[in-house]
Amino acid sequence: MHLSTGDILQDCPSDDIPEHLKERILEERRLEALRRKERSEALLYLTVEVYREDEFQHHSGPDLISQDCQPLIFKVLKSTPLEEFHLALALSMGYPPELLRVWPFEMRTNSTFRPGYVCYKKNATKTVFELAEKNSVWKIFLELLPLDGPLKALPDYNPQSDVLLFYKYYNPKAKLIVYAGHSFECADRKFSELFPMLCESVGLPLNTPLILYEEVKPTYIELINHNLYLRQLEELGDGDIICFQRDVSTLNFELPTVEDYFRDLVNRVEVTFYNRSDSSDPGFTLILNQKMTYTQVAVAVADYIKEDMKFIQFFKPSHLRNAPEIAIRWNSDGYLRDFVLLRHRLELPTILYYQVLTIPVEQFESKKCFRCYFLNSKLKEERDMTLYVSKQGLVAEVLEEASKELRSVQLEIKSTKL
Repeated sequence: MHLSTGDILQDCPSDDIPEHLKERILEERRLEALRRKERSEALLYLTVEVYREDEFQHHSGPDLISQDCQPLIFKVLKSTPLEEFHLALALSMGYPPELLRVWPFEMRTNSTFRPGYVCYKKNATKTVFELAEKNSVWKIFLELLPLDGPLKALPDYNPQSDVLLFYKYYNPKAKLIVYAGHSFECADRKFSELFPMLCESVGLPLNTPLILYEEVKPTYIELINHNLYLRQLEELGDGDIICFQRDVSTLNFELPTVEDYFRDLVNRVEVTFYNRSDSSDPGFTLILNQKMTYTQVAVAVADYIKEDMKFIQFFKPSHLRNAPEIAIRWNSDGYLRDFVLLRHRLELPTILYYQVLTIPVEQFESKKCFRCYFLNSKLKEERDMTLYVSKQGLVAEVLEEASKELRSVQLEIKSTKL
């Protein structure tokens, strides 16, 4: 039977199409046209990431922001002047332009990422693409005054005599550092004059003795003499971070100072542990310190899996595949960083394998493992046994261990019959 194309594919009048399908088709066409427009205009726009103090609150690492922060995102024409961008940003935020100010983040020579000053008068006509140094993303700190506050405009800022400082408070008891605000200070003030303001910001009594540090970078935390003037601090600049804490020199804490906290922070590593005896084990992840010893790692793992740390044996991972390789001796002099493959740059997990033994690891490493099968008088297998005997032991010791194993399961047997 022969059918022509016209007999099969007939015209479908618009009236025959249900309304919900018409709406869906129109919506899909509209979205597709919007996507085509965005692709064609992508090169004309700049992504602006706006960070407010709210984004700093939950950050406990170096600098002020991390990849986990969720800033406000704006798409702005690269040709937009700073003055116009400022007005548009104020409108989007629902703030009068006088109550907000933009501080672009900039990468410093020591690899830290801090907000810096931009002069509005000199750069009013400069485009946001130029201010972003022709990068595709421009990150800025947005300084805001409260809408219901007493001030109706941000105070003028003099880059010659003033400095923008950010503060972090360290709690040695909780082993946590938190954002504690920012302020504009005259460089002729003493650091000790900041104490009441800092205490108030974290709810401490105003007369609490404080210790100050400058977070130069994560690996360099410098103690500040609070009797110095701000201008005496080496290379003082906008965006500098001052860390402070209570004086706890008379108390005993694991990480008593800001220096200790950052030293620990730099050495932190997420390690995923897998049970060597279970190929389907999903594993678990612990945040540890690269300078932990074998015993300290064993204590942490034992606490998590609720086993005795003396019975936990660890294995190095293979360099070529995700599988255990050689066992790590219980009395090893190395640190965690020597046991695992630190693969931060490859964005791969750091892995370590373990198994829970039936005897302490110290004993296990001095013994030889035997796989034995107990056969009855009809030469039928009754029990599969794993025996541990001293490496310098005799055959008689193997038989004695087998007898103990069999007696433990009510199989009466004499060693002379084995």
